[in-house]
Amino acid sequence: MFIIDTPFQLLCATEAIKEFDIVDYLIIAAFDKSEKRNSQVVEMLEDLNLNYRIEYVEDYWIMINSFLQNKESIYDNLDLPDRWLRVFVGNFNALDQWVSASQYAARNASIVFMDDGSSSIDILKNGHGRNIMYELAFFGLWEKCNFDVGPYIFTIYSDIRSKKFITYQNNFSHLLSKRNDSVLHNNNNIYIIGTNLKLYHRAVGVSLSEFEGLIWRKLSELKNEYPNNEIIYIPHGRDTDCTLDGFCKLLNIKYYSMNCAVEYFFVKNNYNAMAVYGFGSTALLTLKLIMPSTIVVNWFLDNKDSRLYKNYLDVAKYYTKHGINLVVIPYPNNSILTKIKRCRIVRIFKSILQRLNF
Repeated sequence: MFIIDTPFQLLCATEAIKEFDIVDYLIIAAFDKSEKRNSQVVEMLEDLNLNYRIEYVEDYWIMINSFLQNKESIYDNLDLPDRWLRVFVGNFNALDQWVSASQYAARNASIVFMDDGSSSIDILKNGHGRNIMYELAFFGLWEKCNFDVGPYIFTIYSDIRSKKFITYQNNFSHLLSKRNDSVLHNNNNIYIIGTNLKLYHRAVGVSLSEFEGLIWRKLSELKNEYPNNEIIYIPHGRDTDCTLDGFCKLLNIKYYSMNCAVEYFFVKNNYNAMAVYGFGSTALLTLKLIMPSTIVVNWFLDNKDSRLYKNYLDVAKYYTKHGINLVVIPYPNNSILTKIKRCRIVRIFKSILQRLNF
Protein backbone atom coordinates (compact mmCIF):
# COMPACT_ATOMS: atom_id res chain seq x y z
CA MET A 1 0.00 0.00 0.00
CA PHE A 2 1.06 3.56 -0.76
CA ILE A 3 -0.22 6.60 1.14
CA ILE A 4 0.36 9.86 -0.72
CA ASP A 5 -1.13 13.34 -1.14
CA THR A 6 1.02 15.25 -3.69
CA PRO A 7 2.04 14.77 -7.33
CA PHE A 8 5.70 14.31 -6.38
CA GLN A 9 4.88 11.65 -3.77
CA LEU A 10 2.87 9.87 -6.46
CA LEU A 11 5.89 9.95 -8.78
CA CYS A 12 7.99 8.37 -6.03
CA ALA A 13 5.29 5.71 -5.51
CA THR A 14 5.19 4.80 -9.20
CA GLU A 15 8.97 4.50 -9.17
CA ALA A 16 8.85 2.18 -6.13
CA ILE A 17 6.21 0.00 -7.83
CA LYS A 18 8.58 -0.55 -10.77
CA GLU A 19 11.79 -0.73 -8.75
CA PHE A 20 10.52 -3.42 -6.35
CA ASP A 21 8.38 -5.28 -8.94
CA ILE A 22 5.19 -4.70 -6.95
CA VAL A 23 2.10 -6.20 -8.59
CA ASP A 24 -0.51 -6.27 -5.83
CA TYR A 25 -0.91 -2.72 -4.50
CA LEU A 26 -3.34 0.05 -3.63
CA ILE A 27 -2.60 3.77 -3.59
CA ILE A 28 -4.45 5.78 -0.94
CA ALA A 29 -4.76 9.43 -1.97
CA ALA A 30 -5.15 11.03 1.48
CA PHE A 31 -6.56 14.41 0.56
CA ASP A 32 -7.31 17.60 2.42
CA LYS A 33 -10.48 18.85 0.70
CA SER A 34 -9.08 22.39 0.46
CA GLU A 35 -5.83 21.33 -1.24
CA LYS A 36 -5.41 22.75 -4.76
CA ARG A 37 -3.22 19.90 -5.96
CA ASN A 38 -5.81 17.15 -5.45
CA SER A 39 -6.94 17.39 -9.06
CA GLN A 40 -3.33 17.08 -10.26
CA VAL A 41 -2.89 13.86 -8.30
CA VAL A 42 -6.16 12.38 -9.60
CA GLU A 43 -5.32 13.30 -13.19
CA MET A 44 -1.94 11.59 -12.90
CA LEU A 45 -3.48 8.51 -11.26
CA GLU A 46 -5.93 8.21 -14.14
CA ASP A 47 -3.32 8.92 -16.80
CA LEU A 48 -1.01 6.25 -15.38
CA ASN A 49 -3.92 3.80 -14.97
CA LEU A 50 -3.08 3.11 -11.34
CA ASN A 51 -5.17 1.34 -8.70
CA TYR A 52 -6.20 3.95 -6.13
CA ARG A 53 -8.76 5.08 -3.59
CA ILE A 54 -9.40 8.58 -2.26
CA GLU A 55 -9.74 9.26 1.45
CA TYR A 56 -10.24 12.70 2.98
CA VAL A 57 -8.39 14.00 6.02
CA GLU A 58 -10.43 16.23 8.31
CA ASP A 59 -9.58 17.80 11.71
CA TYR A 60 -5.90 16.90 11.28
CA TRP A 61 -4.58 17.23 14.86
CA ILE A 62 -7.82 16.02 16.46
CA MET A 63 -7.64 12.86 14.34
CA ILE A 64 -3.96 12.21 15.20
CA ASN A 65 -4.34 12.79 18.94
CA SER A 66 -7.54 10.75 19.08
CA PHE A 67 -5.83 7.88 17.28
CA LEU A 68 -2.86 7.83 19.67
CA GLN A 69 -5.18 7.93 22.67
CA ASN A 70 -7.22 4.99 21.36
CA LYS A 71 -4.51 2.95 19.65
CA GLU A 72 -5.44 -0.29 21.44
CA SER A 73 -7.88 -1.15 18.66
CA ILE A 74 -4.89 -1.46 16.28
CA TYR A 75 -3.57 -4.47 18.21
CA ASP A 76 -6.90 -6.26 17.92
CA ASN A 77 -7.16 -5.82 14.14
CA LEU A 78 -3.64 -6.63 12.95
CA ASP A 79 -4.70 -9.95 11.37
CA LEU A 80 -7.69 -8.65 9.39
CA PRO A 81 -7.63 -9.68 5.69
CA ASP A 82 -7.51 -6.11 4.34
CA ARG A 83 -4.09 -5.44 5.92
CA TRP A 84 -0.92 -4.97 3.90
CA LEU A 85 2.54 -6.44 4.43
CA ARG A 86 4.39 -3.38 3.16
CA VAL A 87 3.22 0.23 3.50
CA PHE A 88 4.94 3.20 1.83
CA VAL A 89 4.44 6.56 3.57
CA GLY A 90 4.73 9.49 1.16
CA ASN A 91 5.58 12.29 3.58
CA PHE A 92 7.59 11.72 6.75
CA ASN A 93 6.19 14.95 8.24
CA ALA A 94 2.53 14.14 7.49
CA LEU A 95 1.30 12.41 10.65
CA ASP A 96 -2.09 11.67 9.11
CA GLN A 97 -0.22 9.30 6.78
CA TRP A 98 1.34 7.64 9.84
CA VAL A 99 -2.20 7.05 11.14
CA SER A 100 -3.21 5.45 7.84
CA ALA A 101 -0.06 3.30 7.83
CA SER A 102 -0.95 2.06 11.33
CA GLN A 103 -4.51 1.25 10.30
CA TYR A 104 -3.61 -0.61 7.10
CA ALA A 105 -0.38 -2.46 8.04
CA ALA A 106 -0.55 -6.15 8.93
CA ARG A 107 1.32 -7.83 11.75
CA ASN A 108 5.08 -7.88 10.98
CA ALA A 109 4.58 -5.42 8.11
CA SER A 110 7.38 -3.23 6.79
CA ILE A 111 6.99 0.56 6.80
CA VAL A 112 8.96 2.45 4.14
CA PHE A 113 9.12 6.24 3.85
CA MET A 114 9.49 8.21 0.62
CA ASP A 115 10.46 11.76 -0.30
CA ASP A 116 8.22 14.80 -0.13
CA GLY A 117 10.83 17.12 -1.59
CA SER A 118 13.94 18.69 -0.12
CA SER A 119 12.64 18.25 3.46
CA SER A 120 14.23 14.77 3.26
CA ILE A 121 17.67 16.41 3.41
CA ASP A 122 16.94 17.75 6.88
CA ILE A 123 15.31 14.47 7.96
CA LEU A 124 18.28 12.36 6.87
CA LYS A 125 20.79 14.70 8.49
CA ASN A 126 18.95 15.00 11.83
CA GLY A 127 17.36 11.57 12.01
CA HIS A 128 13.88 12.97 12.63
CA GLY A 129 11.23 15.25 11.19
CA ARG A 130 9.30 18.22 12.57
CA ASN A 131 7.21 16.32 15.15
CA ILE A 132 9.69 14.44 17.36
CA MET A 133 7.34 13.61 20.24
CA TYR A 134 4.64 12.29 17.92
CA GLU A 135 7.21 10.29 15.96
CA LEU A 136 8.38 8.63 19.18
CA ALA A 137 4.78 7.75 20.03
CA PHE A 138 4.19 6.16 16.62
CA PHE A 139 7.48 4.25 16.65
CA GLY A 140 6.55 2.90 20.09
CA LEU A 141 3.18 1.79 18.74
CA TRP A 142 4.76 0.17 15.68
CA GLU A 143 7.28 -1.69 17.83
CA LYS A 144 4.42 -3.24 19.80
CA CYS A 145 2.79 -4.22 16.49
CA ASN A 146 6.07 -5.89 15.40
CA PHE A 147 6.26 -3.63 12.36
CA ASP A 148 9.64 -3.62 10.63
CA VAL A 149 10.34 0.10 10.39
CA GLY A 150 14.10 0.21 9.88
CA PRO A 151 13.55 3.14 9.50
CA TYR A 152 13.67 2.64 5.73
CA ILE A 153 13.48 5.45 3.19
CA PHE A 154 13.27 5.27 -0.60
CA THR A 155 14.94 8.53 -1.52
CA ILE A 156 16.68 10.57 -4.20
CA TYR A 157 19.05 11.78 -1.45
CA SER A 158 20.54 8.38 -0.57
CA ASP A 159 24.11 9.73 -0.83
CA ILE A 160 23.52 11.69 2.40
CA ARG A 161 25.11 9.78 5.24
CA SER A 162 22.49 9.02 7.88
CA LYS A 163 23.10 7.38 11.25
CA LYS A 164 19.43 6.45 11.61
CA PHE A 165 17.92 5.68 8.18
CA ILE A 166 18.48 2.69 5.92
CA THR A 167 18.28 4.28 2.47
CA TYR A 168 17.29 2.88 -0.90
CA GLN A 169 18.26 4.90 -3.97
CA ASN A 170 15.47 6.39 -6.06
CA ASN A 171 17.08 7.72 -9.23
CA PHE A 172 13.84 7.79 -11.24
CA SER A 173 15.34 5.32 -13.72
CA HIS A 174 11.92 3.93 -14.63
CA LEU A 175 10.52 7.41 -15.22
CA LEU A 176 13.56 8.25 -17.34
CA SER A 177 13.07 5.08 -19.39
CA LYS A 178 9.88 6.63 -20.78
CA ARG A 179 11.83 9.57 -22.20
CA ASN A 180 12.66 9.46 -25.90
CA ASP A 181 15.73 11.62 -26.40
CA SER A 182 15.49 11.33 -30.19
CA VAL A 183 12.32 13.46 -30.35
CA LEU A 184 12.98 16.21 -27.80
CA HIS A 185 11.00 19.45 -28.14
CA ASN A 186 11.40 23.09 -27.12
CA ASN A 187 15.06 22.85 -26.17
CA ASN A 188 15.43 26.66 -26.29
CA ASN A 189 12.82 27.44 -23.65
CA ILE A 190 13.56 28.95 -20.24
CA TYR A 191 11.49 27.71 -17.27
CA ILE A 192 11.02 29.24 -13.82
CA ILE A 193 9.80 26.83 -11.15
CA GLY A 194 7.58 28.82 -8.82
CA THR A 195 7.32 28.48 -5.07
CA ASN A 196 4.36 28.80 -2.73
CA LEU A 197 4.78 32.52 -2.08
CA LYS A 198 2.60 32.83 1.02
CA LEU A 199 4.61 30.17 2.84
CA TYR A 200 8.04 30.77 1.36
CA HIS A 201 8.32 34.50 2.04
CA ARG A 202 7.86 33.88 5.78
CA ALA A 203 10.39 31.04 5.76
CA VAL A 204 13.06 33.28 4.20
CA GLY A 205 12.22 36.22 6.45
CA VAL A 206 10.85 38.88 4.09
CA SER A 207 7.42 40.41 3.56
CA LEU A 208 5.23 39.13 0.74
CA SER A 209 5.56 42.45 -1.09
CA GLU A 210 9.36 42.32 -0.79
CA PHE A 211 9.46 38.81 -2.18
CA GLU A 212 7.10 39.67 -5.03
CA GLY A 213 9.37 42.61 -5.82
CA LEU A 214 12.37 40.29 -5.85
CA ILE A 215 10.64 37.92 -8.27
CA TRP A 216 9.74 40.85 -10.52
CA ARG A 217 13.42 41.77 -10.63
CA LYS A 218 14.52 38.20 -11.44
CA LEU A 219 11.87 37.84 -14.17
CA SER A 220 12.98 41.15 -15.69
CA GLU A 221 16.61 40.03 -15.63
CA LEU A 222 15.74 36.79 -17.42
CA LYS A 223 13.75 38.71 -20.02
CA ASN A 224 16.82 40.82 -20.75
CA GLU A 225 19.17 37.83 -20.70
CA TYR A 226 17.04 35.72 -23.06
CA PRO A 227 15.29 38.25 -25.37
CA ASN A 228 14.73 35.68 -28.13
CA ASN A 229 13.65 32.70 -26.05
CA GLU A 230 10.23 31.79 -24.76
CA ILE A 231 10.21 32.14 -20.97
CA ILE A 232 7.67 30.08 -19.03
CA TYR A 233 6.73 30.56 -15.37
CA ILE A 234 5.31 27.43 -13.71
CA PRO A 235 3.49 28.36 -10.48
CA HIS A 236 3.69 26.05 -7.49
CA GLY A 237 0.68 23.75 -7.27
CA ARG A 238 -0.40 25.34 -3.97
CA ASP A 239 0.27 28.96 -4.85
CA THR A 240 -2.81 31.19 -4.82
CA ASP A 241 -1.00 34.51 -5.42
CA CYS A 242 -2.38 36.14 -8.60
CA THR A 243 0.21 38.92 -8.75
CA LEU A 244 2.80 36.87 -10.64
CA ASP A 245 0.33 36.08 -13.40
CA GLY A 246 0.05 39.83 -13.95
CA PHE A 247 3.83 40.27 -13.81
CA CYS A 248 4.20 37.64 -16.53
CA LYS A 249 1.65 39.34 -18.76
CA LEU A 250 3.44 42.67 -18.43
CA LEU A 251 6.77 41.06 -19.31
CA ASN A 252 5.36 38.81 -22.05
CA ILE A 253 6.30 35.69 -20.09
CA LYS A 254 4.05 32.64 -20.36
CA TYR A 255 2.30 31.74 -17.08
CA TYR A 256 1.53 28.03 -17.25
CA SER A 257 -0.28 26.10 -14.49
CA MET A 258 0.32 22.37 -14.82
CA ASN A 259 -2.12 19.55 -14.14
CA CYS A 260 0.63 17.13 -13.08
CA ALA A 261 4.08 16.97 -11.48
CA VAL A 262 6.54 19.08 -13.46
CA GLU A 263 8.90 16.09 -13.89
CA TYR A 264 6.08 14.02 -15.36
CA PHE A 265 5.22 16.87 -17.75
CA PHE A 266 8.75 17.02 -19.16
CA VAL A 267 9.08 13.25 -19.55
CA LYS A 268 5.62 12.62 -20.98
CA ASN A 269 5.98 15.37 -23.59
CA ASN A 270 9.67 14.72 -24.35
CA TYR A 271 10.37 18.36 -23.57
CA ASN A 272 13.81 19.70 -22.91
CA ALA A 273 14.89 23.13 -21.69
CA MET A 274 17.81 25.46 -22.21
CA ALA A 275 17.64 26.58 -18.58
CA VAL A 276 15.57 26.12 -15.42
CA TYR A 277 15.48 28.58 -12.51
CA GLY A 278 13.91 28.47 -9.08
CA PHE A 279 14.12 29.13 -5.33
CA GLY A 280 15.33 25.83 -3.86
CA SER A 281 12.56 23.71 -5.37
CA THR A 282 13.03 19.93 -5.42
CA ALA A 283 12.15 20.12 -9.12
CA LEU A 284 15.51 21.81 -9.74
CA LEU A 285 17.26 18.61 -8.68
CA THR A 286 14.90 16.16 -10.38
CA LEU A 287 14.85 18.15 -13.64
CA LYS A 288 18.66 18.19 -13.64
CA LEU A 289 18.48 14.41 -13.32
CA ILE A 290 16.04 14.21 -16.23
CA MET A 291 17.85 16.80 -18.39
CA PRO A 292 21.58 16.60 -17.53
CA SER A 293 22.62 19.09 -20.23
CA THR A 294 20.16 21.76 -19.06
CA ILE A 295 21.45 24.76 -17.12
CA VAL A 296 19.73 24.68 -13.72
CA VAL A 297 20.01 27.67 -11.39
CA ASN A 298 19.06 27.88 -7.73
CA TRP A 299 18.32 31.40 -6.46
CA PHE A 300 19.24 31.56 -2.78
CA LEU A 301 18.09 34.50 -0.63
CA ASP A 302 20.94 35.05 1.83
CA ASN A 303 19.02 36.22 4.90
CA LYS A 304 20.88 34.77 7.88
CA ASP A 305 18.16 35.94 10.29
CA SER A 306 15.39 33.96 8.59
CA ARG A 307 13.69 31.10 10.39
CA LEU A 308 14.75 28.34 7.96
CA TYR A 309 18.07 29.80 6.80
CA LYS A 310 20.10 26.71 7.75
CA ASN A 311 17.64 24.36 6.06
CA TYR A 312 17.72 26.27 2.78
CA LEU A 313 21.50 26.62 3.01
CA ASP A 314 21.84 22.83 3.36
CA VAL A 315 19.61 22.40 0.31
CA ALA A 316 21.68 24.91 -1.66
CA LYS A 317 24.94 23.14 -0.75
CA TYR A 318 23.53 19.77 -1.74
CA TYR A 319 22.22 21.07 -5.05
CA THR A 320 25.57 22.67 -5.86
CA LYS A 321 27.28 19.31 -5.42
CA HIS A 322 24.88 17.84 -7.97
CA GLY A 323 25.48 20.23 -10.85
CA ILE A 324 23.04 23.02 -10.00
CA ASN A 325 24.38 26.56 -10.26
CA LEU A 326 24.00 28.65 -7.12
CA VAL A 327 23.14 32.33 -7.38
CA VAL A 328 23.27 34.01 -3.99
CA ILE A 329 20.94 36.98 -3.63
CA PRO A 330 22.21 39.25 -0.81
CA TYR A 331 19.37 40.16 1.49
CA PRO A 332 18.25 43.69 0.53
CA ASN A 333 19.12 46.70 2.68
CA ASN A 334 17.20 46.22 5.91
CA SER A 335 16.50 49.89 6.52
CA ILE A 336 12.85 50.78 7.02
CA LEU A 337 13.06 53.34 4.19
CA THR A 338 14.30 50.73 1.71
CA LYS A 339 11.56 48.28 2.71
CA ILE A 340 8.91 50.97 2.28
CA LYS A 341 10.23 51.78 -1.20
CA ARG A 342 10.17 48.13 -2.29
CA CYS A 343 6.66 47.56 -0.92
CA ARG A 344 5.45 50.77 -2.58
CA ILE A 345 6.77 49.61 -5.97
CA VAL A 346 4.89 46.31 -5.67
CA ARG A 347 1.69 48.12 -4.59
CA ILE A 348 1.96 50.32 -7.68
CA PHE A 349 2.35 47.25 -9.89
CA LYS A 350 -0.67 45.59 -8.25
CA SER A 351 -2.72 48.73 -8.81
CA ILE A 352 -1.75 48.75 -12.48
CA LEU A 353 -2.61 45.05 -12.81
CA GLN A 354 -6.05 45.60 -11.26
CA ARG A 355 -6.80 48.44 -13.66
CA LEU A 356 -5.78 46.23 -16.59
CA ASN A 357 -7.94 43.41 -15.19
CA PHE A 358 -4.96 41.02 -15.03
